[in-house]
Amino acid sequence: MRFKWSFCSVAATALLAASHVQAWTVTIDCESSSAGSVLQGAGGFNDSASKTVVSTTNVVSGRHSCATTIRKDTSGWAEFGGRKVLPSKLVKGDSVWVKLDLFLPKDFDFNSYSAGNRLKFMRFHTKSNAPAEFCKGKNEGYVDWLIYPTYKIFGDAGFGIIQECQQMWREFGSYSGGVHMKTGEWQTYEMHVVFDNIPWSRGGDGLIRVWRNDELITEITDITTLRTASSWSDSFLLFTYWNGNAPKTQTLYFDDLIITNEKPAGRDSKGNPRIGRSAAVSARSVPTVPSAPENVKLE
Repeated sequence: MRFKWSFCSVAATALLAASHVQAWTVTIDCESSSAGSVLQGAGGFNDSASKTVVSTTNVVSGRHSCATTIRKDTSGWAEFGGRKVLPSKLVKGDSVWVKLDLFLPKDFDFNSYSAGNRLKFMRFHTKSNAPAEFCKGKNEGYVDWLIYPTYKIFGDAGFGIIQECQQMWREFGSYSGGVHMKTGEWQTYEMHVVFDNIPWSRGGDGLIRVWRNDELITEITDITTLRTASSWSDSFLLFTYWNGNAPKTQTLYFDDLIITNEKPAGRDSKGNPRIGRSAAVSARSVPTVPSAPENVKLE
């Protein structure tokens, strides 16, 4: 099912329709529950979200935001972020897009100071029916978008991607260029994954694209996103595990999390499909221009 996303052809559309399951979209917008409610169950995550709640703090759109707290010296497992089981499994050749609006307070420390020195961000779990053993069967690792630390142990890179069990690392972004995790303002982050055990660069479909505020910041075409042709992805995880444990107790906020296997209508500057930045977040980024004073005579 190899075809370029930047054009539309009858043949490509027919291939996609023939191989794809029914289209679905999952939205977690924190509006379906009352403030203080744990964001699990209807309108929320399936599990791993015991300290993720509906909040009225740092609201960017609607009445609520989503707030998730990590406790000092803990990994945050089952508490920080959450896990969403996908409506259908994503197999070889399938695409998925995930987008969310994110706010880290100015003093939020996202550094992982040990045990890998990278913070897990957006994650797709993969598995298969193979007999269970290390990195095979029920857990074949995650396709992870990682946040790189400010202390630059990995050089200037701001982010990274890994297919965990295959130890395929790709770094992107830069601290010197301003392409890294930002604090003190709302940002929109988006990832597109095409699942395949053969990467695009070798004739398969496997690729990953990442955007920040609608700007394409990496396109990775030389990485496999499934271990085998019969593997699949069954769930999405937001954060969920802080490598090396959190340096302090702190809370971040997110909103309008969207996961979909349906090709979005939006396009980036290169013609790639993407969900796109929320209007409310875009409005926050536009500087306010003061009105010209009235009844002032210029000499």
